[in-house]
Amino acid sequence: MILRLSDSLARALVVLVAVLLGAWLSFYSVRAAVARYGAEGTTQERLELATRWEPGNPTYWYLLARFHQYDMENPNPDSAEGLYEKAISLDPLYTDAWMDLGTAYELEGKDSEARRAFQEAKRSYPTSADVSWRYGNFLLRQGDQALAYSELRRAIAADPNRASAAFSRAYRSNPNMQQILDELLPAQQTAYLRVIASAADAKQLAVAQTVSKR
Repeated sequence: MILRLSDSLARALVVLVAVLLGAWLSFYSVRAAVARYGAEGTTQERLELATRWEPGNPTYWYLLARFHQYDMENPNPDSAEGLYEKAISLDPLYTDAWMDLGTAYELEGKDSEARRAFQEAKRSYPTSADVSWRYGNFLLRQGDQALAYSELRRAIAADPNRASAAFSRAYRSNPNMQQILDELLPAQQTAYLRVIASAADAKQLAVAQTVSKR
């Protein structure tokens, strides 16, 4: 009798544990599904839904930050900065969040904070061509030519199609073409051809000739 009672109790406990486990898994599955539904939206309400249902997911805070930063009707840079910082607090190596935070800081005139954010992006993903490209353009706008050329050179080496845009931006701020050719463009035929073609299209024939000689 005692053994039968113990067996019945054991079976009941197994059933209870299974029910509780199923309920727990169902709850988290539903929560994840609702959060994904929110994150796939394009409104503030949908994106906030995602952060409420999964507050530990840095991607959802990042998406909400981008909404506030790039909302054409009602941009809110202060909220965007705070939300980027929230995403970074959950994932300190969130490269995209660091880069967009740097852009947000720069637009607000917070140049030292922007530089730090781009440096953190660089630290989190040192081999990224996108990081080098955005950081290099930031440095170019700041007038830090040497470091800007170094970063942009890395980006061009990874993607020579960036060469003409980088050369054009550098040339507008620095007429010393020899310095630009020495420090900005890597020794890649494709990169030089992109610059030559762009200069020819813009009727800058002297520039095209100088680059073609190099």
